Amino acid sequence: TPRGDRGATSIPEFQQQAGASGWLRPLLIGGGVLLLAGALVAVPATARVLRRRRRVAAGSPADLWDELSATVQDLGLSLDPAWTPRQAAAHLAREAGHGVDPVLADRAEESIRRLGLAEEAASYGPSRPVTPERAEQLREELATARRGLLAAVPRRTRLRARLWPAS
Repeated sequence: TPRGDRGATSIPEFQQQAGASGWLRPLLIGGGVLLLAGALVAVPATARVLRRRRRVAAGSPADLWDELSATVQDLGLSLDPAWTPRQAAAHLAREAGHGVDPVLADRAEESIRRLGLAEEAASYGPSRPVTPERAEQLREELATARRGLLAAVPRRTRLRARLWPAS
């Protein structure tokens, strides 16, 4: 077989291949580590979204109140577990009143109070089944209450609550 030029500039072919793929392995390992870290960070947020969907789909006053309480916990707002739903709703209505938009703040305050009264009636009153219309109305109240509470906290807190929820 003929021999190639053995000058100082000549590099054997097997060394070129090893040098070309030397950057690929660390890149793949780094990408895998980033994907794994992203998946681990997404687990709490995903679990929170699934739990929220289950509670909202149930539509009972207790489930919707629990969802509102979880939102409050995610946002880092104070809520004393010894309070009755009415006391907690009054406190949360004041928190929602600190929002930027006064119309949304007023609507959120009323929605929080209605959710608190619905939970109070369900907890302390005679048991009655929740009609589909009432469940839908309570879901809308929850959505309004959540929007008001989210508007009352800084953007950084909202982002933390979404990505790394405390509940």
